[in-house]
Amino acid sequence: MEDYSEVRVQLTRRFADFFEYDFVTPGQGSWSYARALEDLYEPVEGDGKAYRIKSRRLMVAEHHLRKFDEPLLLQLLQKPLECLPAFEDALTNFVKSGVDAVLQRLLEETGNDNLYIGLKGDFGRSEVSPRQLTSDLLNQLVCVFGIVTKCSLVRPKLVSSVHYSEATKEYTTNQYRDVTSMRGAPTQGTYPQYDTAGNPLTTEFGLCKYIDNQVSGACIGGGGVNAHVENGVIISTV
Repeated sequence: MEDYSEVRVQLTRRFADFFEYDFVTPGQGSWSYARALEDLYEPVEGDGKAYRIKSRRLMVAEHHLRKFDEPLLLQLLQKPLECLPAFEDALTNFVKSGVDAVLQRLLEETGNDNLYIGLKGDFGRSEVSPRQLTSDLLNQLVCVFGIVTKCSLVRPKLVSSVHYSEATKEYTTNQYRDVTSMRGAPTQGTYPQYDTAGNPLTTEFGLCKYIDNQVSGACIGGGGVNAHVENGVIISTV
């Protein structure tokens, strides 16, 4: 079950205000992240009226967050597992409000409204090399610069599985999370074979959900770091 605590609700509201904020640049007028949503889709070649989703990750500039609410940026860097889910909730709600009708329609057509946040810019002390990635940075958001010398294949990780019982004619769904998940506490990895009444279950593979998952190694000058890569986000462990 996802965590919708009071802290997360309050953070979601603060990030929602960020998406509504107008950034004013002298001589260039105002700009908001409603315009940045256009970067998430592109026109289909040969059909000027059709569009397709290009990316599900909205890149947010660090200096925009700093200008809007510097304590909120610091909280995001220090407690990403608490802040990022709320940030992504605010983004999803922002799109569902109809601020970009094209993107909203594309998400409805795909049946998947998951959107993600990416950060870019100058991270100061949170910008490190693999040698500087020490234990005092655990559970913090960092930007790691290095040369990847070894990389594993991208493999699908099971997020949810759907099972059908021929005896009861009912479907059941199981959720799976590990220690890298930002959507709640880790769950048991047991794959169900029978329901609570002992009836055999058949897995509906076409209804199961997966995400890209990768374990890679990177090193510079003999220093090394293992990194877990999920949804394009590097969650590093020393």
